[in-house]
Amino acid sequence: MTSKSLSEAMVDFAEKVPVQYRSEYFEAMVDKWGYDEVIGGLAEKYWFNVDQIARVMKDVDRYNKPLDSYKTPKTIVTYYRNITNGGAQRVVTMLCNIWSSMTDEQGNKKYNVILVTDNGPEEDEYELNADVKREYIPSYKVEKREYLKRMKAINDLLDRNNVDVFVSNMFTQHCTWWDMLTVKSHPSRPAFVLHVHSFTCLPYGLQGCEADSLQYIYRLCDGIVTLSVTDEMYTQIYNKKAKCIGNPFTFNVNEIKISNYVPHRIVWVARIDGVKRPLDLIPVMKLVTREISDAKLVIVGKGDEKLEAELRKLIKENHLEKNIECAGFTMDVGRYYSEASLFVSTSSSEGYGLTFYEAQAYGLPIVCYEMPWLEVEESGAGVVSVTQENVVLMAQAIIDILKDSDKVKKLGAAGRKHIEEVSSIDIGEAWEGLFNGVYGDDSYFERDLTADELKYKMKILITNLTGYQQQAKYDIKNHRSRELDLAFSDKKDIYDKLQQAYAEKSEINAKLKQTYEEKSEINAKLQQTYAEKSELNEKLQQTYAEKSELNEKLQQTYAEKSEINAKLKQAYEDKTERGERIKELEAELAAIRGSVGYKLMKGVRLVPGNAKKHDE
Repeated sequence: MTSKSLSEAMVDFAEKVPVQYRSEYFEAMVDKWGYDEVIGGLAEKYWFNVDQIARVMKDVDRYNKPLDSYKTPKTIVTYYRNITNGGAQRVVTMLCNIWSSMTDEQGNKKYNVILVTDNGPEEDEYELNADVKREYIPSYKVEKREYLKRMKAINDLLDRNNVDVFVSNMFTQHCTWWDMLTVKSHPSRPAFVLHVHSFTCLPYGLQGCEADSLQYIYRLCDGIVTLSVTDEMYTQIYNKKAKCIGNPFTFNVNEIKISNYVPHRIVWVARIDGVKRPLDLIPVMKLVTREISDAKLVIVGKGDEKLEAELRKLIKENHLEKNIECAGFTMDVGRYYSEASLFVSTSSSEGYGLTFYEAQAYGLPIVCYEMPWLEVEESGAGVVSVTQENVVLMAQAIIDILKDSDKVKKLGAAGRKHIEEVSSIDIGEAWEGLFNGVYGDDSYFERDLTADELKYKMKILITNLTGYQQQAKYDIKNHRSRELDLAFSDKKDIYDKLQQAYAEKSEINAKLKQTYEEKSEINAKLQQTYAEKSELNEKLQQTYAEKSELNEKLQQTYAEKSEINAKLKQAYEDKTERGERIKELEAELAAIRGSVGYKLMKGVRLVPGNAKKHDE
């Protein structure tokens, strides 16, 4: 009953309550059912439709409470799912180390830093400073009402650590909206800052509500950090406290020597996945090798195993084994940069492009697809960009540079100068301004742009935002994504595989049918066997009864036999006794016959009265 009432109330809140009463209605739900139950119910109902509920919840007063004015933040929490094997993971780790190392004029630490990850720790994590505290919460992959476990863990974390700023690095995940509500509704009211790791328009390429829901997250955030001025301008449409702060570098540019520029050597460094478009390298190198037969491309990186296998297959099919080397992943990527004459990127999107800066540190010219929101490409320093997915223009740009060694060095020198300027920016100081700015120093977020600069950046923003939106709509309409296009580029091959799968399925079904028939036959035989067994058991029971009766008769017979044997024994004894008596009589008779009188007895009437009787 309670669940049904709450569900009805949530629907009213999301669809019927006028905007001026939303906050009051939300608090009434909390008073009646409790905050956890309300959030759990909303998460369960709107987990995959954050944009729908976010339109309403943005008007709830408890999520719009201002921060304490001009408070000096001391405890910083930053969250990412893990700190293993990835660019974002490495950046998060480096930022923690930078913040924990910052000191004031007296040498005292400015910040207590807490890194929060999902259930951990894990193996092969990036190295953290010893004074960075670790905390763990349930995985971001929780769904719906399960989120309450994660919410409880975050609240417990905030209770124990007196947190001033909570930095989330998960800007495209469903849980981020709910994480923000959790942080902003905590009694200590920490600042919630969203660190956007990729181009702002990227969410429009995701098949979900991320792009729509992000605008509401932007509105409620206390601060937003972007990786380009273009992104900063876009997010400031929703929240004036947005600032572009570049990522820290993993290298010291002053310690890196310019490449040896091995003639016609090209390097590609990235994670192997769909957004990096590594398969584009095949047609590009086919065109390049027509003009420069000894051109050599080294692919450094690993990732999607299926995509890697497809890449190697295409290299072999196109007879490019001598021109393309797959080096895999290595920590010593510098040795590949230091031998190359050119760096190439086939990415459709980059958030910051750290490998671009690495290439510039080695003085390498860069050829890439157009990504004008990137600072490194916007600067134009040593970078040649071509239309997205135009492999012909990319190949021609590579050929033009490799054929002119002076051009290689000139472009490389321009890139090296640019990276030296960028690396001089104090990342820690920039974040300190952000932390202070979210608590009231709005001037930190102001940026002076000339009319031409503003016009150029707005053109980039509108062009690319529109392009990503249209592409996303096309992808969703046709139920496909870029990753699927790359993994299954040959549609005929898919059809053949499906036909084979159907044939195999039919064969399996036929075998199953045969198996069922055989099973039915076996079952019938088993039933017959059971019947025969029952009949046999009955006969055995009858036999046992007959045997018992026979045993009784045998017992009686044995008794009668014993009685007969006893009688026979008696008769034998009687016979023996009679035999002995007969012998005695015979002995007596013999004695009589032997007497004298017997000899005269023949023909003599011994007794006169008995003579006649004797004769007879």
